[in-house]
Amino acid sequence: MLLAADFKEKVWGGRRLESWFEEMPAEPAPIGEAWVLSAHPCGPTTVTNGPLAGRTLSELYDDFPLLIKVLSSEDDLSVQVHPSDDYPHLRAGESGKSEVWLVLDAAPGASIIYGLAEGVTPDSLRRALERAQHDVMDCFRR
Repeated sequence: MLLAADFKEKVWGGRRLESWFEEMPAEPAPIGEAWVLSAHPCGPTTVTNGPLAGRTLSELYDDFPLLIKVLSSEDDLSVQVHPSDDYPHLRAGESGKSEVWLVLDAAPGASIIYGLAEGVTPDSLRRALERAQHDVMDCFRR
């Protein structure tokens, strides 16, 4: 089964995904994500061959557990917060989100922030942000 990706415009995106996806939109908008396996209502992928051609994964599956994206960032990504399944404010039918990253390519000096640095508390981070300290980035784990 072959699938057509759903492309997402992002302010931090660019055009680097063109080398990976022939079907990327031609307009010069900054594309940050290609959803390559998705039944999510905001961007289901479409089957492109065989007897199911033209149907989306959301039409074929009531509850598909994966969302696989290829990201291309030309600038800092927006902050992402993903609750787990036990988060009390999930809406009916929603599930939490576990996440795995595999970095395929990165510019020299690129990094991923994945939490607070050792010894940084939410209160000390809040104080650093309120004072607009230039070293706020030192509060994070990379």
